[in-house]
Amino acid sequence: MAEQGDHEARSSTIVRGRLRWATVLALCLSQVVQADEAKPGYGRMFKDTDEYFLLKDLMGQAEAVISTLSDCTFEYHRQEWKGKQQPQYEILVKYRVQPRRVYLKWIGEQNKGQELIWGPDWNDGDVYVHAGGWLDAVSLSLDPDGGRMMAKSRHSVREAGMDRLVSRLDRQLTRLEKERAEDVKVVDDGVQDVLGQPSRCLDIELPKDKDPDYYAYRVQLCVGEETHLPSRVQVWDFEDGAMRLVEDYGYANVRLNVGLDHQDFDPDNPDYAF
Repeated sequence: MAEQGDHEARSSTIVRGRLRWATVLALCLSQVVQADEAKPGYGRMFKDTDEYFLLKDLMGQAEAVISTLSDCTFEYHRQEWKGKQQPQYEILVKYRVQPRRVYLKWIGEQNKGQELIWGPDWNDGDVYVHAGGWLDAVSLSLDPDGGRMMAKSRHSVREAGMDRLVSRLDRQLTRLEKERAEDVKVVDDGVQDVLGQPSRCLDIELPKDKDPDYYAYRVQLCVGEETHLPSRVQVWDFEDGAMRLVEDYGYANVRLNVGLDHQDFDPDNPDYAF
């Protein structure tokens, strides 16, 4: 009976000790929550913040430009991570909105002379490619989403064009409207020179750890002060075991509504080498 009494006493002591620790832990957690709640803006929605309105204003200006766009040309600077660090490419881009047509010509050292033309209702929807380089005499049709076209690129030619880019960015901004302010970080880096263009730059951390449907963990967006269109987009994401700069895109010498016609997307154009 004495042993039973000792056992009950020890059990009671253990229980009281655990209760004390549980109480201490609860108080600590309560203080942490109270400290968070005391922070300015805690509990607000991101869509109610100054940072959201700045992003919304920049995207609204871009969308206004896109709404009047019939065609566009620019120099596209591209470097990506796809299994490994890909080369940096410099590409001349021409595209027309209706009917959709895209012409690309590699003008930098990498793949210099390569050209392609694509339209969803042209050439059975295939890309017409002139290889350039030591394969200068070769032109062939390829599936725009096939292995050869996508081997060193993260995006299909279907996504080429400022209108597609602005639409992709706007979808991410719309997703952010449902987030709390403390879950989104936006740093205004001010006006910087980006490929010769004064550009407003923002560094944005997205809550991808909470919602994997976000495009990436971090995006740096620069918007040209004159064009009101993106001048640079850099994207960081977790791939191949590490956080990496997976997309680095620059847009220089942007020209809008220049009057591109059918000859700009014709392989028989004498300025092309198809």
